[in-house]
Amino acid sequence: MGIELSGVDDFIKAMQAKAKKLESKEQKKRILMAGAVPIRKAMADKAPVGTGVSNQWDKSNPQHLKDNIVISEMKNDSVDVGPEESFFYAGFQEFGTSHQPAYPFAEPGFLEKKKEAMSEMANETKKVIEGV
Repeated sequence: MGIELSGVDDFIKAMQAKAKKLESKEQKKRILMAGAVPIRKAMADKAPVGTGVSNQWDKSNPQHLKDNIVISEMKNDSVDVGPEESFFYAGFQEFGTSHQPAYPFAEPGFLEKKKEAMSEMANETKKVIEGV
């Protein structure tokens, strides 16, 4: 007594068509951005805000670090979330120096929203596959 399967070829073709949707650069970016947005917000919310001069190294940008947490353009199927280049001192804030203690914001923000980011990416992947 054996088991007979039918429709396997159709199933494989349907799955290949769905997988092809995930190869598009636009769709990959859409999925990555869905996960990056909550992490960016959490990092910005946790970034220290001082008083007085906000960015002493770049007088042309009078904003605070929290206002300059960004999501990079997609490169090599990934995006980076973190401070803009002109806010290079964010590393000193995150890790501290021999003269100042650490005030971490990036890692705690990431850890706080990691599960939400994964869930958002999974939901967006499902929408892409279903053609929504």
